[in-house]
Amino acid sequence: MINLLLVDDDPTIQDIFRAALNPTVRLDYCSSIAEARRLLLSKDYKLVVIDLFFDKEKSIDFLLDLKLKNPEILRKIIMITGKGEIDDEIEAHQFGLLDYLKKPLNIKLLKAVIEKHLINNENQSFDSKIIGPFKVDLNEQKISLLGDNGVEEHLELTLKEYKILKLFIDNDGRVLSREKIMEVVWEDSSESLTRTVDMHISTLRKKIKPYSKLLETRRGVGYILNIS
Repeated sequence: MINLLLVDDDPTIQDIFRAALNPTVRLDYCSSIAEARRLLLSKDYKLVVIDLFFDKEKSIDFLLDLKLKNPEILRKIIMITGKGEIDDEIEAHQFGLLDYLKKPLNIKLLKAVIEKHLINNENQSFDSKIIGPFKVDLNEQKISLLGDNGVEEHLELTLKEYKILKLFIDNDGRVLSREKIMEVVWEDSSESLTRTVDMHISTLRKKIKPYSKLLETRRGVGYILNIS
């Protein structure tokens, strides 16, 4: 499922977006910059659509903060605004945002713009991604923890530990059985590996402190990483 975040203080805009989106896109909606910040830290969105000027002062601070901590997110943001002033459009481009749309929104145009960017997003190769406190370097096969101040702490992981943690990050909020972990990481589902999986999980918990509590055991089922 593709995730898209809409940030707007007009709830009727939700209906326009739902009419424009195909069923494979899941729409999350919030009406405050504070909630948008929380969601962006906890979920991986392909696109983020924001009416930045319903609360301009906080919105600009929000963009500046994103630009400092994670400029990659800016390239996922589409600005929408009812003002339609040229200075707003210039500001959107200066920040490096993905696109700019004016209200009132035309459903056909909105659908075309979103689908274009989703296709481009899918075809683009990203070197890294950030989900919650985790930054995954896809080329180097490394994972780092991100502190509140944006400082990265590289985790010293074995290849199998990296694969297990990345599997959990990619499946945030889903319970993974030992069998599933063995199938992906060891390419085997032998019962003799069950204890090995448990040992790797135990080691991972020690290495990802202070976030070890996010990696929960579901007795008789498996494990789950709850980032959001």
